[in-house]
Amino acid sequence: MENLRKCTLWEGKHFFKLKVGNNKIDLFNIRKTCYHYTTLETFWKIIENDTFHATHVRFSNDEEEYTQGKKIIEGIIKDTLPEKPTQLYMICLCSGPNILSQWREYAQSGVSIGLDFPRGSLFSILPKDEKNDNDVKSFSVSSMPIDVLYTRKNKDSDDWEFASNDNHLLFTSEHLKNGFDTQKISETSILDTYKGLIPYIKHWDFSEEKEARLVFDLSDDEYNMNEFISYKDVNHIKRPYCKINYGDRHDSEKDCTYVSVGKNITCRTEIESKLKEHCPYLVEPPYLSETDYDHICISAGKNQHELFKLVEGIAKSISPEKEIKIFCDGHWPIRSVMVGPTANKKQIAENIKQFINNNYWLKYIDVGYSETPYREKNRDSLSTNESQTKF
Repeated sequence: MENLRKCTLWEGKHFFKLKVGNNKIDLFNIRKTCYHYTTLETFWKIIENDTFHATHVRFSNDEEEYTQGKKIIEGIIKDTLPEKPTQLYMICLCSGPNILSQWREYAQSGVSIGLDFPRGSLFSILPKDEKNDNDVKSFSVSSMPIDVLYTRKNKDSDDWEFASNDNHLLFTSEHLKNGFDTQKISETSILDTYKGLIPYIKHWDFSEEKEARLVFDLSDDEYNMNEFISYKDVNHIKRPYCKINYGDRHDSEKDCTYVSVGKNITCRTEIESKLKEHCPYLVEPPYLSETDYDHICISAGKNQHELFKLVEGIAKSISPEKEIKIFCDGHWPIRSVMVGPTANKKQIAENIKQFINNNYWLKYIDVGYSETPYREKNRDSLSTNESQTKF
């Protein structure tokens, strides 16, 4: 029987099926493409430092979320979960790039950042003070964005209902109590699954946000977390957070190991042939099964910038008419930026495009702005529109 490791439920092999009627469904929906909404000020910090901040789940924007999820699970298992310190940190994401409720939050000066995560992504947790000359090193954890489960009480029963972020009812608390195959899954594993649900539970009233969460379990006793956790002042609360890079940071200390040419690139064979003339060390990436894309990907490494220039030159010489995008592992997998409905959104988008053109790993990101109308006097009167203008 499989056991979950500290509720690290993003590893696909640990996802158990839940029986609902005659069907078996996945409790957790992994979302490959996500969008992070933030202010323009924070956006610039993200792309300049190539770093996101993950906030402790107990001190998110809605501090009741985690405790409410815990109460729901305790009601299902008819037991009290241990009150031990939680070391779960999260980055909040959404499933769409142009969501009205998010623009209401960030409309004055906000953007949505589009990210595309390969399965089994690695992240590096950074020391809080890297400028000091000490022996504290970053360490890596795995995670994947998982859709939030929106919950509400059934009007005609005591059952809790759990819905996906498109408001599709998935299962009830009764299914959750009785839907696991106890012949194949141990009681310990089922309990760990219940615990792992807690950071993904949110009230149904917030379902318009279409949220997904990137959750990091940092409760490993091997590390002194005081070396990694910082605090920021938010509404008179010292909110704990950690700094996170994408990928295993130690890979950037070695030479690049591969250049992967997407299978959907029509001139793939020609590009690979030319690359092998210059890069005899060229090998396929570890996630070979996920190469059905139409871009080129360069592995992390200290010579990545140099290799990028070589790859870009080859791609342009073989395909001068059609642009082939080039992305770089070891950096946050940002694929698009949309400026929200603000008065000078065109100017902001143009400024972002100019900036990323001078940063090789950002160079092929799509930049545009929302066509959602902007009304300065009444932010709540914004009307949604799923269109986007690109530069």
